[in-house]
Amino acid sequence: MNATRRKELKVIYALIEEARNRLQEVKDEEEEYLLNMPENLQNSERYETTEEKVERMEDSISALDDTLEAIEEVSE
Repeated sequence: MNATRRKELKVIYALIEEARNRLQEVKDEEEEYLLNMPENLQNSERYETTEEKVERMEDSISALDDTLEAIEEVSE
């Protein structure tokens, strides 16, 4: 791989890493909201929906981690 493509991969890596970190922050905030939800709402549809959203964000973060790892591997 030439230097130009390697440099472009570094830019792409940084963009994905920034997106991953921002998604992590949103997920953490939503998880905090979930943990502080009043007890009377913990069996509600609202709780379940929020819980599903947190799980999907966790899955997305994991996929972005895999993508970052793959970019590192091809950059070597």
